[in-house]
Amino acid sequence: MEVVGHRANTVRWLRRHLACTRSVEVDVYLRGGVPVAGHLLPRARPLLLRERLARLLEGLHFTPSRPLRELLAHVPPGSMVMLDLKDRVPPRLLADSLEGAGGLELVLVTRWHSDARALAEALPGARVLLSIDSRPAEPRVLVEAAGAHGVSVRASYVDRGLVEALHQGGYLVAAWTVNEPREALRLAELGVDMIVSDVPCEIARALWAGRSS
Repeated sequence: MEVVGHRANTVRWLRRHLACTRSVEVDVYLRGGVPVAGHLLPRARPLLLRERLARLLEGLHFTPSRPLRELLAHVPPGSMVMLDLKDRVPPRLLADSLEGAGGLELVLVTRWHSDARALAEALPGARVLLSIDSRPAEPRVLVEAAGAHGVSVRASYVDRGLVEALHQGGYLVAAWTVNEPREALRLAELGVDMIVSDVPCEIARALWAGRSS
């Protein structure tokens, strides 16, 4: 099972997570026609004063963001990178932005399920997961219809039935965001393939201890 370091959107966080895991997750947005890595605010008009201040800081470059290609240049070959597409990035544009990022194992996560097949075609070798914030009644049917390789689902919705249904079809299950060792152990027992965590080192230690006991 892969433990994936969540929001590795800066070189600092990349290095911090990669100290204990080979897998990181990066948030991807579209700014000025360029896929960028960062933790940005949505384009919708902010309603609260603190959101307006955050938007101002983003404009002043206090919120980290950089071209995706530039950030991935700091990821060592052999690493797994999960790209969480926060904006609807055209598949061909994403493929062009990743040109030259060889040696990385790519996992793409999209909330636009109708894009899954095109993403898989534009980036052969990458695995495409459907982002889900619910418990689908027929998860395998959902994945098959989209032409995806599995799901990335909020951990609280993961149960044995969901994992078994998807694994029977050869599909993957990634769970987010898991910061409690007890929850990580529950998911490991269910056979989840990937756990996304803000504290991957702590989760990896808990899983190792659980296997050793």
